[in-house]
Amino acid sequence: METNVQSKRITALLLVMMLTFALFAPSAAAESFTAEVTVNKMTVRSGPNPSYDVIATLTKGKQVTVLSYSNGIAYISFDGLKGYAPVSNMKKVSSSSPSTGGSSLSGIGTVKVSRAKIYSSASTSANVIYTAKKGQSFTVLSTDGTWAKLQNGSYTGYTLISNLDISSSVTATPTATVKPTENVNVEPPPTGLATISKNDTKIYASASTSSKVYMTLGKGATFTILNMTDTWVKLQNGKYEGYVLRSRVTVQPGVTATPAVTSTPTPKPTATPANVSNMTAVGIGKVDVNLLYIYTAPDASSSKLTSIAKGKSVIVYSHGGGWALVQYGTYVGYVKFSGLAYYENSSIPVTPTPTPNNGTISETTSMPVITNCSAPIYKTQSTSSTKLKTLAIGTELTVLGFNDNWGLVKYGSTKGYMQLGALTRISSITMSPDMNAKATVSASSAVFYKYASSSSAKVGSLSKGTEVTILASDGTWALVQYKTNTGYCTLSSLSEVQNPTITQNESVACIVTSSSPLYQYASTSSNKLISNVNKDTSVTMLGHNSSWALVTAGGKTGYMTISSLNKLKDVSLEADEAYTATVTAAGTVRKYMYSGSGSAGTVPQGMKVNVLAHNTTWALIERSGNKGYYPISSLQIQLDEFTSPTVKTFDVTVIQNASVYSKASASSSKLGTLSQGTDVTVTAYTNKWVRINYGGGTAYALKSQVSNVSYTTLKSGSSSSSDILKLQKALENLGYFDGLPAGNYGSLTTNAVSRFQTQVGMNATGTADQSTLRVLYGGYAPQSTIKSASLSKGSTGTNVTRLQTRLTYKGYLSAGIDGDYGNLTQSAVKLYQKVAGLTETGDADAGTLSSLFSSSAPKNTGSAITGTTHGGSTGGSGTGSYSTNPADDPSPGTASDKIEKVINTGLQQLGKTYVYGTSGPNTFDCSGFTTYCYRQVGVSLGRSAYAQGYGKGTKIETVSELRRGDIVCMNTLTDSDLSDHVGLYLGGGKFIHASSAAGKVIISSITSGYYNRVFSWGRRVV
Repeated sequence: METNVQSKRITALLLVMMLTFALFAPSAAAESFTAEVTVNKMTVRSGPNPSYDVIATLTKGKQVTVLSYSNGIAYISFDGLKGYAPVSNMKKVSSSSPSTGGSSLSGIGTVKVSRAKIYSSASTSANVIYTAKKGQSFTVLSTDGTWAKLQNGSYTGYTLISNLDISSSVTATPTATVKPTENVNVEPPPTGLATISKNDTKIYASASTSSKVYMTLGKGATFTILNMTDTWVKLQNGKYEGYVLRSRVTVQPGVTATPAVTSTPTPKPTATPANVSNMTAVGIGKVDVNLLYIYTAPDASSSKLTSIAKGKSVIVYSHGGGWALVQYGTYVGYVKFSGLAYYENSSIPVTPTPTPNNGTISETTSMPVITNCSAPIYKTQSTSSTKLKTLAIGTELTVLGFNDNWGLVKYGSTKGYMQLGALTRISSITMSPDMNAKATVSASSAVFYKYASSSSAKVGSLSKGTEVTILASDGTWALVQYKTNTGYCTLSSLSEVQNPTITQNESVACIVTSSSPLYQYASTSSNKLISNVNKDTSVTMLGHNSSWALVTAGGKTGYMTISSLNKLKDVSLEADEAYTATVTAAGTVRKYMYSGSGSAGTVPQGMKVNVLAHNTTWALIERSGNKGYYPISSLQIQLDEFTSPTVKTFDVTVIQNASVYSKASASSSKLGTLSQGTDVTVTAYTNKWVRINYGGGTAYALKSQVSNVSYTTLKSGSSSSSDILKLQKALENLGYFDGLPAGNYGSLTTNAVSRFQTQVGMNATGTADQSTLRVLYGGYAPQSTIKSASLSKGSTGTNVTRLQTRLTYKGYLSAGIDGDYGNLTQSAVKLYQKVAGLTETGDADAGTLSSLFSSSAPKNTGSAITGTTHGGSTGGSGTGSYSTNPADDPSPGTASDKIEKVINTGLQQLGKTYVYGTSGPNTFDCSGFTTYCYRQVGVSLGRSAYAQGYGKGTKIETVSELRRGDIVCMNTLTDSDLSDHVGLYLGGGKFIHASSAAGKVIISSITSGYYNRVFSWGRRVV
């Protein structure tokens, strides 16, 4: 009955195979054709049977190319890979599908939808290899009414015809290779080397992280590439193959590995010794697990031949990738290498004895071993034979020959047979010295053995903390030397140390801040204590790292934690003064300059002491020859000209360059000079002197040269009109303010404050903060350099711009402000000189400028000088006009106000770094710079130079028509885009821009040179 059922099953299977073949071409030798996967998941292997590696799993609907087939197995290609899969899992695709080959071209197809998916085959269930954007063109190889086969360089794929506009009249020429930039799944199979680029890289049995791990490799291992996708690389080294994540290798195309790639798959081993008859055994393995299976292939999913019990031995012919090819009796197959205790021995017989348990063992070797348990020597290869002698665990003897279960042994004069499972080869439990590392015993005690096995004889033990030298180790055992003796102990019972761990490269006196141990090594674990060092002991630090210091203390050298030390120079002062002080609060005098140091005595309130040195916190005091440290806050120090000071800490601003003295006396040593505008901290003061923090210590300066008056900070948008008016008048009288004081804080006030701060040496923020106001109102504020300047016709630059601005606001000029001293400016200056009672020269000499830039400058009540140009017949570059409304800035929100704020914002960015694609506040590209400046006044610009050049605003055709604040557009590249660089026009032929060539924000000329040649036009957006 069973035979009939089996026969029926075979018949049914043959019928299915026949039907499947009917769907395919009639012969295995026919041309290749396209087939489609018909099952949910189809496994593809590297060879034609289940013993080969899985290289991919394909889903239902996936199309492949069948290259050949026989015996129900098809050799297929897909996505740049080739492999084997059952014929029954596929069906042939109708010939009406787009052709999979051929070279005839149908035309050019242009994508007409926003996104078009390109598939690996003519099916929407196939892999998407690329997503094309609207407007991209491809060569159309063929069509079938629904699908079009496309080519772009070496890449081919399929898309729906509805996605394309096809021009059949165009002669299709394959275009240059365009590598897809998204959804790339497959690359053509490469040739070359793959080098492991990261440590702990796993080699898998198949292209899946859930598959078996053959081995774990370190950085630098090299393999030949068999296949590669965007995620996985299939590797080979000799006969070993495996898969690695592509992110963990470096690919070297075109390089051949050694040994070269084996193109023929490794044949499946069979259960017959004939497979290894011509191979040489490389060692012997003893089963080290309870049960070890022999498989037909190096894959746990392959068939099991038999199992081997723990302690049994096998002959090893090769090993690698986590597997070993072995022979056990009549069985030949693969076992997991981790299940063996492996011993190399080139003298192992090639052919095992056919009857290993009963045959004679020849004397072919002389292998020293030890017993790993108490075991007898038998007269024959049988446990029921006579026991000649029983050996204790760890006994040394010699193996003369062996088979898979028994060894012929000699112990003294006794020769007989022992089971191999009771023996351990001595060469496998010894090590050759290859290191010289210091260690200490970290366990309570460490037992030392003759060999790296607890079965061997004990040679002694050492107590915790004993220092030894590690000569060799294997991760579990260490070969150790103590004095002149050597032996083996477990590595876990030792803690390796290094001595010295810190290089001796300094000699620094230190104080121990708390009682601390001095160790032999820079480690708190398993460390030898040299001594304990008391608090406040002086030691010498010879070197240190972030945690430990190498020190000498009391004639002994060792290691202390760095946190337990203070450098003596940091906790002591060198005597250099001789002041008298009165103790204002009783307390303890310390040995060193920190509150945790030891006591040097006590002082009562009212006691007079000598101050030998001090800083802002501590004083080194002396009384009757005794010295120590006392808080300076508990002392009243009496210095020259600093008697009975008021002790108080507050901040002041230097309003006049101030000399700094070592004592409160102009005859004492001068330590340096504090610049006007510098902020310092006062700790005490008298009517004449202030004591200040200076250079990490204490110094003195005249009280008249500093100010601690409190002012309210003023800035753009501030509403305190009376305070702003006061500020404007002060700046006007000093020559910094170009407008007319009116009590509103706009760009003219911001610019004036910035000029003042720059001249004083302060940070030019444009904000009148407390420090700026202290200097301005302190009585020592410097006048603007414009009052001593000399300008005349032909002059250009910032001072000319300021001159024109001042003349405009005073009613003498009603023309554009361009920084060019031309005819109109000369006429306006002459008009001012007439009204002010000065000699009418038309030149703005120092006398004229000093008069004009002062609060007493008269305002013109008659007609102003008007016109459209400043300089001669050719004129200047400005045609704008300024309001003469008697206010600081034009009313907030007017065009002039916005333009000046934009310009001021731009000037504040000078020198900042050019970085492509950025728009401030710390880095800019050209359009990012102009966008940032105009954003400050609420004007939105396009983000690119193209958008700004072709966007909003009035187009200005020539350089001569430009006004301050206009965007200048230039064509710096040879293309059809005439606006690929932009900047802001300042007037006077200058513009400010973020320059990629200079790498920063700079000012350049646009009236001549390179930028004049590439000028396209301007844009006036305000």
